[in-house]
Amino acid sequence: MNVKKALLYLSGFIALGAFWGGIMMFISPSGEVWGMDPLLADMRRLPCAEALFDNFIFSGVMLILVNGGCNTAAVIGLRSDRRWGVMCGGIAGVMLLCWLGVQWVIFAVNPLTMLYTLFGVVQVVLATHLLRTRTTT
Repeated sequence: MNVKKALLYLSGFIALGAFWGGIMMFISPSGEVWGMDPLLADMRRLPCAEALFDNFIFSGVMLILVNGGCNTAAVIGLRSDRRWGVMCGGIAGVMLLCWLGVQWVIFAVNPLTMLYTLFGVVQVVLATHLLRTRTTT
């Protein structure tokens, strides 16, 4: 598999996960259905918590927009062999790492956060490699 395809598939996987996670937050805003309701107590320590973290709706919207949106843009750009698709893939990786950095500070360490941190690093490395080695339109 070449580097572009690896970035394409990884970005697509992360986008699907972001959309799925966001939809799950809309289905159960309290988090009870999927066992995440204890996390709301941790999130209530954040700034603007009263307005934003009474439930998982805001988190779901942001997950879809930030991680789902940028990775979807990367997939579209990579499929059409555009340079901006590679840049979106790298930016999506950095945004994922920032998102997860906040999670590392707020929540206890868990295997899923560790795995997605690895995905973010790989996204950035793949995009950087592509931007340095190939010319696209």
